[in-house]
Amino acid sequence: MNRREVLLSVGASATLLACSGDGTTDGPGTEPTPAPDRPAEPEPWAAPGTYDEAAFGWSLLAGDATTDGVVLVARTTEPTVDCVVVAQDGTGWTEVARKTGVTSTEGSVRIELDGLTPDTAHNWILASADGARRTLVGRFRTAPTNDGHRKLVIGATSCLNPGGDVGFPGLSFAATERLDAFLLLGDTVYADGSRTVDEYRAFWRGVCATPSFRDLVASTSVIATWDDHEVANNWTLGAGDGFNETLIDQAWLDDATFAFKEAIPMRPGPNGGIWRKLSYGTIADILVMDCRGERQEDVRIVSDEQLQWVTEQLAQSQAAFKIVMVSIHAADHSALLGFIEEEDRWQGYPSQRDVLVAAAEAVPGVLFVTGDMHYGAIQKLSPAGEPGEGLWEFAVGPSGSEVFLLSTLVNLANDEVASQYPVVLEDWNWGRLTLDPGLMTATLELVGDDGSVLGSMIIPF
Repeated sequence: MNRREVLLSVGASATLLACSGDGTTDGPGTEPTPAPDRPAEPEPWAAPGTYDEAAFGWSLLAGDATTDGVVLVARTTEPTVDCVVVAQDGTGWTEVARKTGVTSTEGSVRIELDGLTPDTAHNWILASADGARRTLVGRFRTAPTNDGHRKLVIGATSCLNPGGDVGFPGLSFAATERLDAFLLLGDTVYADGSRTVDEYRAFWRGVCATPSFRDLVASTSVIATWDDHEVANNWTLGAGDGFNETLIDQAWLDDATFAFKEAIPMRPGPNGGIWRKLSYGTIADILVMDCRGERQEDVRIVSDEQLQWVTEQLAQSQAAFKIVMVSIHAADHSALLGFIEEEDRWQGYPSQRDVLVAAAEAVPGVLFVTGDMHYGAIQKLSPAGEPGEGLWEFAVGPSGSEVFLLSTLVNLANDEVASQYPVVLEDWNWGRLTLDPGLMTATLELVGDDGSVLGSMIIPF
């Protein structure tokens, strides 16, 4: 079988089963009603000026959008730029924000905007001081308020090791969809071997100059976390042991962290770090975890503070869906891989995993979205009979890195394996999540490099 053929046939059966469920209702004689689609958006803004690739050839990134704000990041060779933001008011594009004379620092521009209209499409550019030259046009959409009720469509991927001239073609297809947001689940760059800010910057500039990535991040806002390759392969801070192959010091980590946060727009979390929450009204809360920066091998995968935070957020959330965004798999892969390299996933930290699983089981609408392992899957968090067997994980990517050919190690059609892993895909992919708070379903689709859906399920909650 080739990689595309490894998509398990039971995935189709699982989709049919999910679609033919009894449809939980609010009471006798009632039927759930699908939430409406997002209103159609206008054609992109015809911005003034001429695109100057030499001065503005890198990605425009909008990130961590809220109901009324967003963080914008871009690179430029211009010493100062103007930022212009327009929004659709029903009659056309109207200017809603302008920042003039924004100074670039080491070629980087970072702008925080607020006062924007909720659940509204915005376009934006950076322009030279005279307005004659500009970037490509970027797009983002602000989050709905608690009064918003509609489907939410989110993309996700991980692992963008270029590995030649492939260029992540699947991301160009994702860019055409004008998604509500796109999750970058880690290993967005493979900066192994870097030691200084400038060396890390070179890798970030490389991915941001890749046309398909540039298309994607110009089309929607991103929500990002990191894994190991943003710093070094399987890194740990200070003393380590068998699995961690790169031991780094604080100065090294500081340089890598600076370059990451310079390149990717994000808001600081409660402790000033990466873990944080993004809310889409009562439709979804996205809980962004950092499963690398606080890890101590054989002790913990996250700090006690982060673990307490995520469990409290799950318990307190009033959103229909709670998306736990994790760079590595939370699934127990005993049936698939045994204990191989369990130190690099939640399975290797059972006491903390037990706490997370219990918190996720205690509330409805929880879905884990993960990356790292270089195969796509819709899989249950635990084998039958174990805590977490009713929870689902959507594993997405890689979009460029070498694909992990699971079928060479395990019989994917084995009944025990297939029951926990109804959809497995050994191919480059990105994930599309359509969350319907009316039906309380999540449609999960693994999308290939040509834009076709290679595997899908509808998960009822």
